[in-house]
Amino acid sequence: MTMRPPFPGKSSSASKPSGTEERRRIIEKYINSLKELLKRLRNALNTGAVL
Repeated sequence: MTMRPPFPGKSSSASKPSGTEERRRIIEKYINSLKELLKRLRNALNTGAVL
């Protein structure tokens, strides 16, 4: 007896993230880069450095 995927048309492969997970990962990466940029800007403003 063969095992069927849990949902028709979907594979049970865990190697490929779902679309939602992939979008969340991209957004988190973008947020982290913005946080790093803000951190550098605050540091530059506090030290009086010229960008």
